[in-house]
Amino acid sequence: MSYYLAPALAKLRSEVNARWPGRSTRSDGWIGDRAHRNRKSDHNPNSRGSVNAFDFTVKGIDKAALIAAAKKHPSVQYIISDRRIMNRDIGNFRARHYSGANPHTAHVHISIRQNRSAEQDTRSWGIATAGAPKPAPKPAPKPKGKVPGPGHPFPLPEGYYFGPKSGGNKSVSGFYNRKFRGKTDRYWLREFATQLARRGWSVGKGKTWLKRAGNDGKYGNEYAALIRRFQQDQRIGVDGLLGKNTWDAAFKNPIS
Repeated sequence: MSYYLAPALAKLRSEVNARWPGRSTRSDGWIGDRAHRNRKSDHNPNSRGSVNAFDFTVKGIDKAALIAAAKKHPSVQYIISDRRIMNRDIGNFRARHYSGANPHTAHVHISIRQNRSAEQDTRSWGIATAGAPKPAPKPAPKPKGKVPGPGHPFPLPEGYYFGPKSGGNKSVSGFYNRKFRGKTDRYWLREFATQLARRGWSVGKGKTWLKRAGNDGKYGNEYAALIRRFQQDQRIGVDGLLGKNTWDAAFKNPIS
């Protein structure tokens, strides 16, 4: 039986050659050699004569871009590169250690599914515009050496703190519309979280802190978690309660 490179992979090869015309082809390959013929391999022709694997030399191409494009094509079954194998059916191409004899450091191996529709799928692989996945954006650096925003003195009486509504009279929760210094308890708790946002913290609905309820001024688990993390950051006593020391750290301590 005559054999041929699967049209889907022939299409990929033509797009790779067009994108990187000066690339090396030293480690390119598709039809299996004697070593491949003695074992199960996608480099060997299947019952239809289709060879469903291609090795692309990494020199002269953007390897990460090629892999990223291959993961998006519906025909691809698995990819091997740098002793890592990525299979569509195992964690959606989650990279795992590859223990085969060939480390695949000189080339990227791409195998497509063993069915006729995958072999004959000649839609574009998008190589012309492919790029490596963009890294997650780094958080904006916190401004250093200054205290942002207005300076509010601690609004509660001595011995009081912002805490759970089950904590007694001195635990101000924001649930009972109590007033201090002419403002409601909710206003002051919101002002604390707003001050942390001024200091560069990701605070508010959908953000890192207070992401569920937002900055609503009602003390609960989200406020407690934010306060604890800020206390850790400032190296003061960690209890998740907003007392005078924690308040002053937010409004008086320079950002470091």
